[in-house]
Order: sequence, then structure tokens, then C-alpha cells
Amino acid sequence: MKRYLIIPALVIRCFLNALAQKKVIVADAVNRKALAFAEVQFATSGFYTTKEGVAILYDTALYYTISYLGFETLEVNPKMLSKDTLYLNPKPLVLEEFIFQAYPHTRKVDFLTIPKKNYSGWPLQGSREVVTRIYPENEIVGVLKNVAFSFEKDIFKKPDKGSDEMALVRFNVYSNDSILTHLYSSKAIEIQANASEKVFLDLREDKLLMSEDGLAIGVEYLGQINSEGTILTNEHVVYLSLSAERSPLYKQNTLVRSVFDNKAIIIPSLEKHFHAENLPHYKGDTRNLAIAFEVFTKE
Repeated sequence: MKRYLIIPALVIRCFLNALAQKKVIVADAVNRKALAFAEVQFATSGFYTTKEGVAILYDTALYYTISYLGFETLEVNPKMLSKDTLYLNPKPLVLEEFIFQAYPHTRKVDFLTIPKKNYSGWPLQGSREVVTRIYPENEIVGVLKNVAFSFEKDIFKKPDKGSDEMALVRFNVYSNDSILTHLYSSKAIEIQANASEKVFLDLREDKLLMSEDGLAIGVEYLGQINSEGTILTNEHVVYLSLSAERSPLYKQNTLVRSVFDNKAIIIPSLEKHFHAENLPHYKGDTRNLAIAFEVFTKE
């Protein structure tokens, strides 16, 4: 009597899916170190590598574009991959030269110390970024010394006792041109997923010059992270502080953009925000990223 082996369809599907995916590590071509949280884009979507530089690529995509600031962009066809490590070649950033002694003074702008005009925060989803364009007034230009920004609790969510959920954010600086040329990225910064928290960065060693055209600065939310260093693809949001405060030294213009498809929207006025009913006094205010920063200036 013949015997037949019956293989469940689910098992076959899992086997085929395993064949159709490739696990690779994205690394620096010079020092061979993994590049944590590099951007991996396909079509108008994408994801980040893990803390160890790991990415899962699927044959169903025609190609992937892998990028990391300071490195050449790499395009790969997942069907043609024969290696399990993808190396990115360094691409030095060319920044304008200057002498610190030529900037003996310091100007400070602080939108974080006026709580009445710092709202409950903009709900920022994973792989989204709030970008503020800063335009100096009266030719007040200089070199960025430091910057600070903050996050706030979700006032509608009750914190879980003993919760240690963590999230990753990144601070970016762009030239103030139409395409937002990328000049600087901080390392990924861990914050508590639902807590009031202030982030401070010392930028003196990064030589970021704010010219007459200004700069664009961004706070990017990569997503919630698990204990293995993998960014979770869930709907979690962090609440980035916004402010309607103004400075006589600088003008601001703020937008929210998607990291992988680069679509952007202007931050709406407060009256269109879902927390507006709690803050009737500030209806109609235009809001920007609530930041504090210092600039070395010539005068």
C-alpha cells in the first residue's frame, strides 16, 4: 500500500518565504563596522537596519536603496545578491571652513523655558521628522554651539507600571535650500517611549555654520525599539514639543516630512490640532519646533 506525505500549505508557504528573503549586514567599507539604523528604501516605503546593521531584503522588491549620511548610496537587486554583507563607501562631507576666533560672541534662543506656549506636543510617528527652517534676521550668522529639544507625555495614555519601553530619535541638520541637503546626523538617541524628556547636544566639534540663508534642523523619530535593537513596526508615537514663541533674532518655518517618501506637510495652526479645545487662548497660533540653541557670532 502506497503512503502519501501530506505537507500543510502553511509549512510550504513559510519555506518559500524563507527562500525569498535574504539577511544582510550593512557595514562601513573601510573599518568593516556595522552601520546601525541605516535607511533602507524600496519604492516609497522603507525601514531602518537594526542596531547591529542587519536588514532583511525580499526578492519581491525590484531593488533597495541603502543610505547613511557620510557614505555613498548603494542600490542592490535582492535577486542578484550573493554576499551577506553590503559595504558602503565613505563620502566625506564638505563643510565651509571657518576660524572659531572670528566668532567671539554667543547668542541664545530658547523656546523651551516658556511652558505656557509649549503645547502637549506633535504626535510623531515612526520614520517621520519635524523639520524647522531657521532664517537669521539682521544678518546674525554664526556657528551652532549646542541645541536642545524635548518630548512630552501622552496626556491621554496611562503609563504602565514598571514600563521601560524605549524609542529612538535622531537630530539632523540640513542646508536651507529647496531640497534640504543633509549636512549632519547625530547618533540614534534613546528616550523613554512615553515620558517628558529633554535632549541636549553639544555641537561645537561638528562645525555647523549658520549662513545668511540659515539652516534647517530636524528631529527624526525612528520608532520604538526592542531589547534586541530592532525598530518595531507599530503605530507608537512620541510627542515632540512645539511652541508659538518667537525670537527677534530668527524666523522659523516648520513642516513634518516622511523619511522614506519625502512627502511633507506644514504644521497646522493650533486651532486645527486635536488638543486645541484645551488651549483656547492660543487658537490660530502658528507653531514651530520648540528648541533652545546657542550660536557663536561675530557681534
